[in-house]
Amino acid sequence: MSPGTSRDDDLLPKTDGRAREHLGFSRASWMRAGREGAVVAAGQLAVAVAGLVGIRLLTELAPREVFGEANLLLGVVQLGRLILVAPFISAQVRFHPEYVIRGQARWFTREISRLTWLGSALFALLGLVAYSTWRWNDGGGYRPMMLAALAAYFFVDTARAIKINRLVAERRRALTAWWQGTEHWLTVFVPATALLLTATTTSYLVGFAVGTALVYPVFGGWLDPPLVDREDGTPEPRKEFSRRMFRYGLPFVPLALCGWLSSLADRYVIAGFLGTADAGLYVAAYSVASRPFLMVGAVFTNFARPILFQAESSGDARRGRQVFALWLATTATVCALGVLGFAFLGDWVAKLLLAPAYREGSVALFVWIGLGHAMYVIVQVIESRLMSLERSRRLVVPSVSAAVANLGVSIALVPALGALGSGITKAIAFGMHLLFISVALLRARRGSPGGPASGARFGQQNHVVEKEFPGAGSDVD
Repeated sequence: MSPGTSRDDDLLPKTDGRAREHLGFSRASWMRAGREGAVVAAGQLAVAVAGLVGIRLLTELAPREVFGEANLLLGVVQLGRLILVAPFISAQVRFHPEYVIRGQARWFTREISRLTWLGSALFALLGLVAYSTWRWNDGGGYRPMMLAALAAYFFVDTARAIKINRLVAERRRALTAWWQGTEHWLTVFVPATALLLTATTTSYLVGFAVGTALVYPVFGGWLDPPLVDREDGTPEPRKEFSRRMFRYGLPFVPLALCGWLSSLADRYVIAGFLGTADAGLYVAAYSVASRPFLMVGAVFTNFARPILFQAESSGDARRGRQVFALWLATTATVCALGVLGFAFLGDWVAKLLLAPAYREGSVALFVWIGLGHAMYVIVQVIESRLMSLERSRRLVVPSVSAAVANLGVSIALVPALGALGSGITKAIAFGMHLLFISVALLRARRGSPGGPASGARFGQQNHVVEKEFPGAGSDVD
């Protein structure tokens, strides 16, 4: 099927004669799931390889201070995106199929884009005010080119997110995988070229913004599948639509903040106590150690979660338990092997993937960060199980516990242990997350209202901070 071919029929309700195939229990549905899983795996592999090549290349070209500062700034931009943009992106993924069925996909995309761009403009304004106030109090000079590069990346990434989330909602996995894979390679080589010219934070950010922008005209323009509305469709009033999107998206803001704190807050603690050079060292090790686990988690989740949700939605509790048990056991086994691999092969990995200036203490960081992310990937499996049981509200307390632990423990350990303290913090924070969510699962009972749709969206929103910055780790899917 070509990228522009319509897939709207996939979003329509299935007839009774195809119910078994739709629920994912027939041989044909398993074959289809396998093919789609292979596409997802290929895309994740391309992203992972690009990321690992990028780590080595960028750490060779960028001083630790530059690498650390650039990724701290990108993390701040991602925080603004999570708070002011991602709620509407989540609403887009959730409601796009509904408006396709209603014959109003083009109208919906236009309206949700309007809300998304309003959120982006608000963040840009607040960010400019905050930066200006900080520089005025600090007495430092303004860096207009750096600000322009950050703004360019933010707005291009917003446009990209609108397009990609439409593709996700329509299950166009191949096109999404090609887009993300191509983009990750470009956001390695373009920043590397910029750093060859001048090894500064501004060059790094300009290269990153340009690499993201180069791929957009191809996948967001030329290969973008057309949207067609039915002529008899009557759009709902704009005010009512906006209220509905706000009502759905706003509850994700505190949850997204918790996700950002549990994943990224510790590197800002390192920068505050030790400086951006140590933050750069930590981010480089974090990039290497987290990436294999996140790739495994993404592949398994994309394959198993739809089957689990379909089993529970059809009332087949036994099959739901089987899918969850197999998913959990497979994930835990692969992640355990990954941690052991870093423990025994850490020196070799550091020499292969990190420039000499970034290898100090990297092996110990690999093990602690890898252990933390192994538990994090298992947390994702249990979260999906709770969502399938309509217990999404039980996700909140574990998420808050991880955020508080990542910030609090890093403040306690970093001054004494340096970057290693942050690596240990990661294992403690995600260990607490795993403990709390395991208790939540044990207490869960079938049949209680918890909002399956909102739960599914929370699962994606909470993990949005795991999108990859090439060479910068799993910062922001």
